[in-house]
Amino acid sequence: MAIDTIPRGAYLLRLWDTELVATSVPTHPPETIHKDVKTEIHNQATSRERQIWWIERVPGDEENDDFCDKQKYTITHCGLERGLVKNGQKASVNRLHGRPEEHWNFISEFPQFPLHRTYSITADSSSSRLTVPTSSAGVGVTLEEARSPRPLQIWELIPPTPSIPTGWIRIRNAATEATLAHKFTHFPPYLVPENALDTYCCDGNCDKATQWAFVHSSLQVQPRYGGSGTDNRYLMKNRLTGGFLADRGGEEGLTQVCCWSKISTEWIEASFANNCTWEVQSMAPPHIWEFRNRATRRVLVEVITHDQNKNKNQYVSCLDRSEQNPPSSSRWRVDPLDGHLPSEMPQPTPNEEKKPAKPE
Repeated sequence: MAIDTIPRGAYLLRLWDTELVATSVPTHPPETIHKDVKTEIHNQATSRERQIWWIERVPGDEENDDFCDKQKYTITHCGLERGLVKNGQKASVNRLHGRPEEHWNFISEFPQFPLHRTYSITADSSSSRLTVPTSSAGVGVTLEEARSPRPLQIWELIPPTPSIPTGWIRIRNAATEATLAHKFTHFPPYLVPENALDTYCCDGNCDKATQWAFVHSSLQVQPRYGGSGTDNRYLMKNRLTGGFLADRGGEEGLTQVCCWSKISTEWIEASFANNCTWEVQSMAPPHIWEFRNRATRRVLVEVITHDQNKNKNQYVSCLDRSEQNPPSSSRWRVDPLDGHLPSEMPQPTPNEEKKPAKPE
């Protein structure tokens, strides 16, 4: 079995020489086709969606299984639906369409230090490397030929360590192991029972139907008990449809929970956006969570019913949570889909392993 050079997962792209990280730049209006990429000081608390990148192998690249430097990868933001592309002589982020300029190769640097994932990152089938012209923050990332010396062309891949999982994840009910999924824009999300075939899927997109990402909705700093603290709220975005999980309000039922796709329809209005925001609370660290809707104050639950033939039906809904007796079905297991090993995180400190010298 072939081993990918880069395990699928979420990473920071940290410049070797300065320890600044590659960050996509906000634009106005947000729909701008190309967004610049610059280097900034690492700040996962407020720049999570712009500084964390999802790296994975391009499908159909099996011909390069035995050629590490030629393996093709995409580098994307989960929450922004954009990825790193070659845009002339600079790097930008744009919506991906499967074109060659979206593919990247990772050339290993310092292989004698495996705990430091250091690479030159080149545009697919070219010698142009991701480069920062100077060591200052706020400088745009360009594509240039190999330099000498070249510390501003070498990048470290650092697994992020936030309290909320990054990258694509699966969400399973902790009591039943049923997996949350979404297949069609105008249909509600559904649950795939444990070890059951997904009867709602009939093509190669089944895997993406069960993949979700936590996308920062807001970060508010407010006093608590005389000190200060943070209140994190997130959108829960489906990878296949791009829809955001939402509680429509009203009575509990099969269509109460939906996925809002920002498309104008007869039953979705702009004011509905708050119904897509969830407060995420860890119930049994590190993998068991509860999701409370910001607008309705109800928690996401799995409901099990039986029809007249005693067949079991499972669906996702939202209910008011009793503080004295919270339903066990309101707890969900979050399984990251990256390839990071526990032994790889966090990265060793300089006292634990000597960092290799900068290249000449």
